[in-house]
Amino acid sequence: MVVQILCNHFFVKIESQPFSFFGYLYPNFKHMKNTTSPIILLLLSFVFFTNCKTDNASKTVSATISEIDKAPTIEEMIGQMLMVGFRGMDMKEVSPKFIEDIKEGKIGGTVLFDYDVVNKEYVRNIKSPEQVKNLISGLQSHAKIPLMMAVDQEGGKVNRLKAKYGFPESVSNKYLGQLNNLDSTAYYADRNAKSLKELGFNVNFSPAVDLDLNPKNPVIGKYERSYSKDPEIVINHSNVWIKAHEAQGILSTLKHFPGHGSSDADSHEGFTDVTAYWQEV
Repeated sequence: MVVQILCNHFFVKIESQPFSFFGYLYPNFKHMKNTTSPIILLLLSFVFFTNCKTDNASKTVSATISEIDKAPTIEEMIGQMLMVGFRGMDMKEVSPKFIEDIKEGKIGGTVLFDYDVVNKEYVRNIKSPEQVKNLISGLQSHAKIPLMMAVDQEGGKVNRLKAKYGFPESVSNKYLGQLNNLDSTAYYADRNAKSLKELGFNVNFSPAVDLDLNPKNPVIGKYERSYSKDPEIVINHSNVWIKAHEAQGILSTLKHFPGHGSSDADSHEGFTDVTAYWQEV
């Protein structure tokens, strides 16, 4: 099998051997229709890709060995593969240990949420645009290697930056897929990407490229996260979304491998077997 990865991502050159700090990478999606090799989306894990050439990584997340005081230790290299969540609306509320780990290069990135699943309350990291911007800036100020700052901002119901907090309104993938107007998708994608850049994010865990094959699906169909059951529509709209984010220096994530749209269960809540639902398209 061939893993097709677009290699313009965050890297540091150490002893002439480039290696990746970031595993939430998206494939070379525009060639997706022309390949017979399985495309593996490396989600929920951070991996090294050696000898991977890159053109221009996002300026907000690029670094070279000259910008680092010394060659990283094994602890730092492992830490740079970790994306860690935390609690706190501002720097005064963030754990001192979390900040210390950032300073020591033992955390590669973090993801912001508005809802705290454990405490079951909407008090986590997101309250307003100004607050989020200050929080991200504060975290980055302690990082000797720029942090991957991520958020799940698909639009519609999967929307951490909600309008009620003062962020731009968003629409679901299903809405855009049914409209099936690439100019409309480009408009919402561009607005979303520019908003993320302004706030200081450099990673967006979107788009969802699942096919809407099961109307009763509890995690894709229920939340209108799929553009369509038609692969061509999904490919076309996802490509527009990715390009708009790439133009703003925002890395995208295609999810969910190997396909969550046909399932009748939610993988967030346990093992989900799609064997009985798998089909060629």
